Amino acid sequence: MAAASDAPEAAEHADRLAARLGCPRIEANAVPEEAWCLQTGDRLTLFPPAASKLPSLQPDFLRGPMGHRLRRGRHAAPMLARACAVNAGAPPSVLDLTAGLGRDGMLLAAIGCRVTLVERHPLVALLLEDALARAARELDWVPQRVRLIPADALDCELQPAEVVYLDPMFPPRGKQALVKKEMQLFHRLVGHDEDADALFERGRQLALKRLVVKRPRKAPPLAGMRPSGRIEGKTTRYDLYPAT
Repeated sequence: MAAASDAPEAAEHADRLAARLGCPRIEANAVPEEAWCLQTGDRLTLFPPAASKLPSLQPDFLRGPMGHRLRRGRHAAPMLARACAVNAGAPPSVLDLTAGLGRDGMLLAAIGCRVTLVERHPLVALLLEDALARAARELDWVPQRVRLIPADALDCELQPAEVVYLDPMFPPRGKQALVKKEMQLFHRLVGHDEDADALFERGRQLALKRLVVKRPRKAPPLAGMRPSGRIEGKTTRYDLYPAT
């Protein structure tokens, strides 16, 4: 792993990131082919090892498909809104224990929910932190509704929320291995959540009204616990568990 700058003015930022990650800071044109590289500039970009032939990772909540979805509000994710019991009068507080790149959490925040994002992988948390900071410059609701905690949900102190949301990573099976390249990169970087059952129990402890678990449509329920309800789509479903 290395932190690199693509311009002289970005060098100080790269130095801070290198110190935070405990990795060397080098120039962008000197990155070894086998290294992961976090490059600074007008935004953070994560480059995988060159031999992987995978694309770079650069979350963006303002432009591209995600920017378009956020502008659509509730209509961008109707299944997710239903699963989290979002209504126009009183959107719930949401605690996302496996935030990843923050997409579901941001969709919920765009609807009006107050969302706490918890992400334990340090590189993913940095990318998400950068994307949120850029989004906050144009979307005034971001700092009001979205909070990021770069920590492991199993090891840090968290406040309960009305809805706890869980979307654990799992090893691909069968045709699921043929996922788009961005997800291949994410799997390679993060791996899968071997402690998903423990995250499930943590979620049940913190949910004041409902625990929502996102799953592949044909996957078994998490922790072998049958949900009280389900909302199903073509490839994904949301398993619903009442607060204990």
